[in-house]
This record gives sequence, structure tokens and C-alpha cells, in this order.
Amino acid sequence: MIAKVPGHPRQITLQRFIDFHTAKDDKERACIATNYKPSYIEKWQVPTVKKVVELFNSVCDKSRGDFKSQLKVRSGFVKKRLGIIPELSSMTMAEYADLDDLCKVAFGPKPDYKRWKDVFAILYRPVTERWGDNYNIQKYDSDKTRHYMKFIENMPLDVCFGALLFFSNLESELNESSRAYLLMKARKAMKEARAS
Repeated sequence: MIAKVPGHPRQITLQRFIDFHTAKDDKERACIATNYKPSYIEKWQVPTVKKVVELFNSVCDKSRGDFKSQLKVRSGFVKKRLGIIPELSSMTMAEYADLDDLCKVAFGPKPDYKRWKDVFAILYRPVTERWGDNYNIQKYDSDKTRHYMKFIENMPLDVCFGALLFFSNLESELNESSRAYLLMKARKAMKEARAS
């Protein structure tokens, strides 16, 4: 029995990843991994089902991330160009608050995989205009994310992981810069205290 499992994270959509991680059992996960019907999977031996689930998981895990600031995503016959927030410093308070709240739930100690697409709907939005490598994206409105959610759901997993890696590295750098700045300020304050 030959089961077809994606060989690279770019072949797995965000929605498929979410469905896999929220499936109720290995039979359902094997269906998602292979796109086979449950009636077909039921004929397999248990070790085969477990192996398919393992393989799919390992493909997801091997993603090194492919950060893309812009990408074209297909939903049915329609393509849409999505772009990541060009400047994090230009985020509105609503974007920041929603992103912060969602990240705590989506990536917390007990990850809520169903919220991942909400996180990416804030980070990636439809491109409204382009000039060279520069672009503008649709203004954030939490009520309008449903209009392009199908495109978010169809984003390749390696791009999603690339964005997460980019933001985690950025967070680490910002934390390190903040620590260095605070240490410098503390030393300066101690020096001034000794001098007086």
C-alpha cells in the first residue's frame, strides 16, 4: 500500500496543518495527510496509519521557514497577492493588541492551532498597490479579515514558519537590545549616584 504524503512544507497549506493538529485521532490525521477518504484508511493496518502520521509530522517539522514579504496565494481559481506588515513600528494599537492576544492563545503552552490563521490574517494582508519591491497592504480591520481568510488558509506552511522565525528572531534581538540599554542606564545611574 503506497500512501502519498507531501514531501516538503511548501506542499502543505496552513489550513491542512491546522486540520492535522486539531484532528481527533490518527485515522483522521492520516486522511488529512494523504487526502484519502476514511473508508480507504480504515483498510490499512495500524502501523501503516501511524507511519503516515509520523511522516506528515516530520515534513512539517523539517520546515526551516521561507520568509517572504509578499506572495501570491490561490483559492480556487482566484489568486491574490498578500504582503506582510511592511513596518512593524507602524502597527496600530488595534493590530498590536489583537496580535498580542492571539499569539498568547495560538502559540501558548497549549497551542490553539485554529487561531493560527487569525494571527497570519493580521500579519499578511492583501496588497493594495505595488512599486518595485515596495508595497502597501490593506488597512487592518478585524471585521474584514474574513474577506481574505481563504487566501490565508492556503498559504504554504514554509512561508508561515518563515514569518514566525523572522518575528521570533526580531523579538530576541529587541529583548537583547532592551537589556543592553537598561544595563547601560543602570551603570550610568550607579556612576552618578557614586559621584554625588
